[in-house]
Amino acid sequence: MSQKEELHELLKGSPAVRGNLPRLLQNYMDYAELCSDPEEVFQYMEEKQICVGFARYWRERAQLFCLMGNFREAVNILEKSSAKVVELCSTPE
Repeated sequence: MSQKEELHELLKGSPAVRGNLPRLLQNYMDYAELCSDPEEVFQYMEEKQICVGFARYWRERAQLFCLMGNFREAVNILEKSSAKVVELCSTPE
């Protein structure tokens, strides 16, 4: 099991985090700051659909690319976030 998977298992079982998605997102953002490749954390989150419905997820991911000087990818991420919002809003309940 990878470190990200271990973290996910730990966090989803934590009474302090369970059902508290903003806190879960904050924990992942803190973890990403400590990683040598924070984009890997964002990719994992997107693959597992962890907190991708939050604007902060997309903003933080775009900011990471800006800090790396990859402005084109930052714009792509922001465009993707707009598409995700439309997808989430148009999904029937």
